[in-house]
Amino acid sequence: MNVRRLALLLWVLGACSARPQAPSEPSPAVVRGTVTFRGVPPKPRVFRANGIPGFPPGGIPRDDLVLDRDLHVRWAFVYVKKGLEARRFPSPTTPVVLQQVGLIYEPHVLGVQSGQPLLIQNLDRQLHVAHPIPFVNPFFGRSMPPPTRETFRFTQPEIAIAVKCDVHPWMKAWVGVVEHPFFSVTDEQGKFELINVPAGKYTVGVWHERLTFEDREIVVTGDTTMEFTGVLK
Repeated sequence: MNVRRLALLLWVLGACSARPQAPSEPSPAVVRGTVTFRGVPPKPRVFRANGIPGFPPGGIPRDDLVLDRDLHVRWAFVYVKKGLEARRFPSPTTPVVLQQVGLIYEPHVLGVQSGQPLLIQNLDRQLHVAHPIPFVNPFFGRSMPPPTRETFRFTQPEIAIAVKCDVHPWMKAWVGVVEHPFFSVTDEQGKFELINVPAGKYTVGVWHERLTFEDREIVVTGDTTMEFTGVLK
């Protein structure tokens, strides 16, 4: 290779390396935070009944408002409410499990994607009736003698669907149905995590059985922390 060709090659390589590179899209992030109650907490409520086989002697605590000592809220459903309208997410085939056990529904609040299987299992020795009460999705119900397992699907987003038992009126759970995987239910310390959220601008909402919360807007460019405070409805 002569000198002129070598010089031309070096010039081309330098020109290519000097071209601006397209910025890479930020990696998906985790949005985490805590949900807290503001106000004077009401006294915990207990459901009591007589003559029902398997009913605990001390009654069954109600899960409609569960707070820790610092007023952190359990069983709040946190989800991306706006900002994903242009995206599509396939429905998972792995079912989410809701159990009838100890004469309650466990967990009290859960989330599924639209079209994802919801498996309800009767682990008690008593007859139960799985009776969801949707307003957007089709209405249905199932008699569930032990040890029945029934699979349900909600095809439309809906926040939130009550699931009752027609035999035991205190048994109640809630299902939040969304079109994406970015939702969470708060734990005993009121904490939540939305995993692998794409970069972008979103509105995050919180639903709770007895509390109301203001929506929050966030811009996700990396891991993000946010707090929510609710009051009685």
